[in-house]
This record gives sequence, C-alpha cells and structure tokens, in this order.
Amino acid sequence: MKQYLFLCVCIGLLYCHGMPAIAQAKSKAAPDGRNLVQVTFSRKWTYMLDDPAKLIDIGPVTDPRKISLVAMQGGQNPTDNKRTLVIMHWDGMHFTKDASMDFKGLPIDSLLIGKYRSAKATPVQRSPFDRTLPGQRGGAPIGGLSQPTQTPISTNGKPAVQWPPTQVVTTEGIYAWMNKGMSRLFGAPLDPRLTLVSGEDDQDDRLVTGSGDTAAEYEIGANYVRESSDGAPTSGNGYVRFGSGLQDFLGAAKMVLAPDVRYVQSVWEGKAKWMIGVAKGVPVKLPDGTMSVPGDKLVVYVAKWASRNKSFWQMKMEDFEEDWRSDPLPGHVLDVRVGDPKNDGKTGILVLTSENKNTEGHLYFYMQEKSTN
Repeated sequence: MKQYLFLCVCIGLLYCHGMPAIAQAKSKAAPDGRNLVQVTFSRKWTYMLDDPAKLIDIGPVTDPRKISLVAMQGGQNPTDNKRTLVIMHWDGMHFTKDASMDFKGLPIDSLLIGKYRSAKATPVQRSPFDRTLPGQRGGAPIGGLSQPTQTPISTNGKPAVQWPPTQVVTTEGIYAWMNKGMSRLFGAPLDPRLTLVSGEDDQDDRLVTGSGDTAAEYEIGANYVRESSDGAPTSGNGYVRFGSGLQDFLGAAKMVLAPDVRYVQSVWEGKAKWMIGVAKGVPVKLPDGTMSVPGDKLVVYVAKWASRNKSFWQMKMEDFEEDWRSDPLPGHVLDVRVGDPKNDGKTGILVLTSENKNTEGHLYFYMQEKSTN
C-alpha cells in the first residue's frame, strides 16, 4: 500500500497525498504569508425537507445536464436498518421527488455521486461485494445487472440506450438511473467513505473504503468492482469528496482541521477550492444557571498565499488558514456538500441539519461573496 501524507496524518482517514489549495488570483500576501483578502460566504436560502435525512449529495443523476439533490433517509430508531434513497429536482418552488427506493443500511452509512463506471473494455466479472442472497430481486444474479461486452442493438436496429455516466454509491450497493427509476447494479465494497475525484474527462472516479491502515481503493468497471493499486495522485487536477458526513465511525476522531473543527468536505473545482469543517457547539452556563448549547458553525479553510498554486494533492495542513466561520446554525449539522442543488448555475455549500429533536431536516445554502479587504 502506498503511503499517504496529509489526509492520513491530519485527517486520519485516507491514504492520499494531500489536501486542496484555494487560489485567489487577486489576493495579496501579508508579511507572514497569509492572504490579505478574505473569502466570505452568505446564506442565500433555507429549505425544510419533507422528511428528515441522514445524508445528502448533489450531482447529475437523472440526466447528465441536470443536477439532482439526493437524500438518504434513516430508520425510525438507531436499530432500524431501513433506508430510503430519494432523488429530487428543483421545480422553481420545491424540491420535487423524481423517484425513491428502499434498501438496508448500516449504522454508519455513506452516500456518494460520481463518475465511477469505466467506458473502457473490461472483462465481465461479478462484484465480490454483493451481499444480496440468491433468490432475491426476482432471481437476478448475485453480481447484479450485467452489461453486454458488445454495444447492444435494439429491435429497430439502432444502438440501445447507454448506461448513465454517473452512479450513486451507498453502503449497500451501486445504483444508476435507468427506465425512469433507480436500478441496483451490484454490491458496493464494505464501508465506502470517500471518492477520489478525477480532474480529467477520460478518467473515472475511484472509491476509498475504510480508514487508516485498513483503507483500500476500488475502481468500478462495466459490471465489476475490483481493488486498485494505483493510489491517490501526487499532482494534477482532482480532489477528495467525503461521503459519510459527521457520523462517528472508526477513525472519525482524527479527522480534524483544528482542535475544535472536524473535517467534513472538500472541493477543488474552478473558483470553489475549499476545505470545509464544522465546529460543534459547546455547552455554556448562562447567568441564571441554565445550560445553553450554541449551534454548530461552518468553517472554511483556504490556501495561504504562498501555497495558492499547489494542487489538492500537494497540500499539507500548514499550507492552509482558516478564512471564515458562519453564525451558529439551528440544530446540529449532519452533512455538508458542495454543488448547485437548484440547477441554476449557482455553486455553493449545502448544509444538512437535524432540528426539533431530530424530527425535521433542514437545508442551508451558502455562496461565496466577492473578496473584501
């Protein structure tokens, strides 16, 4: 296994070589190497989901040109393993459901949208990670749906509909949008935690499972999942997308950006080059003797001026500086993703919170403002 530096040492999860850098083209450097120009964010909208959610993600699911909001709903209690995956789109007023499907989850779940399936010619194999018992899914093979090795031809002689370019990965399986609904392709590796996002159009994203010394990397082909020995990049485009939110899993305690800030997400695309954390609210005693628990705060880190031209994979924690903290959020934060949830060309940070004694799920969307001195 290759050695991974920054994320292994400072976040304690992966085996990758680094973290991101945020380049501020118009920034000026202070004598200590910090940025004189600050990146700030403002809350643009809030939204209450129809049902509470455990995790969210943003990406093209139903159409390569349209962005979907995907929510994973948890069970009724900690021992309930029923999960519901809900695919939604913004209709101008609401997040409207396109489809939903039930599956069995785990105490620690993951949710990731990515460009995982290779278009390259690959041998036909069954996924060794499919935990579906024979006889389920209408007698479908254990390996899930199989794609023909040759391009299929429909009855009218024209090429059949191709497999969707993006897929949805959960702790239980790998899914894609087909026939106006979500179809399970095959089983996922155990404990997927994050995606190594490729910065190149001709390369696929890869999954990383586990944490620390047990971390492993997988590639997904036409109809197989297999362990990869490539390792994370050391240079070039790309970054890490995290898929387990703020759940407490093995290794989560080491995922810190600062003593009071836990890592939750990263992005390295265009102007959105941020390392994102959450500072949990700390109980304080009020003058009347009662205890108050302030809400969690969103924390954004950017690269110092001297490190502004480094790639994500080249960064170390000393290359970053805390740039912005939000006001306390209501409830407590469950997940943070970056994208364009309303499909209106506005990319920002989407926060999922649990409120009103975990009976409500709320979304808070932040966008970067113009740099200010």
